[in-house]
Amino acid sequence: MLYRLLILCFLAFLIFQPTPGFAQNTVEVTDVFTVSDHAATDGDIVSASSGKGIARASTAYDMNLFGVIQNNSLLIYRRYDNQGVPIARNGVAYVNVTTENGPISAGDLITSSDISGKGQRADKPGYVLGRALEGLKDGQGAQISYQDPTNPKLTRKATIGRVSVALHIEYAQIPLSYFTTGIFAPLSSLSFFQIPSPNSFNQAVRYLLAALLVLSAFMGGLIAFSRAVPKALEAIGRNPLARVSIYISLVLGLMFTIVIIVLGIAIAILILKI
Repeated sequence: MLYRLLILCFLAFLIFQPTPGFAQNTVEVTDVFTVSDHAATDGDIVSASSGKGIARASTAYDMNLFGVIQNNSLLIYRRYDNQGVPIARNGVAYVNVTTENGPISAGDLITSSDISGKGQRADKPGYVLGRALEGLKDGQGAQISYQDPTNPKLTRKATIGRVSVALHIEYAQIPLSYFTTGIFAPLSSLSFFQIPSPNSFNQAVRYLLAALLVLSAFMGGLIAFSRAVPKALEAIGRNPLARVSIYISLVLGLMFTIVIIVLGIAIAILILKI
């Protein structure tokens, strides 16, 4: 009995003992998927879309983030035809990242970048891949040159490397700077570029409709009243004896304008509460 127990302990030690060949492996089970992008390599970030299938993510904060290619995962569920590429979607994975959006520190959220398959530090609301468990600074890895996505004629440089990331694909509400949140917060919240999350889409649309309604009520009322005043003054100049009735019509017009503005605000509040 003791002999069998020693053998089982020895086998368990061999199985779970870290070795150089498994130094970068995850402990999560990885499934295989068909990847249409044959240039994707180990550690690349991939996204899934109806048009391209599973391919390297090539836009920052890609809302179709799917996972990370992990060819050396500790446990991979292969298909019967031995086809497909192992893609990790949870657990800890090693991800190819760059310093395109600044140096990466442990604890930073990682998202996709404009460099195909490579991640970057996330610093604004959007979809993220997970949280970095280690950092990457400029000069710590290989240097790459790439075209600026906003200006194809401009070439930029960045450091590329690989860091471990605790995977958790989600939409992250990362606080923006005070300049954006403090001064332009209403406009920022209404920007469709800031609402890739489906859960917040309806709320953003309601805010947009409410803002447009209030603005239309104010502008409509002010325009109508501003047009009525010159006509009233002209009418008083032509017929001074009727100035009382003209003043009364002006007051009624002003009251009507106020009613329109109040109704617009009330309807906007009702839209926000729906």
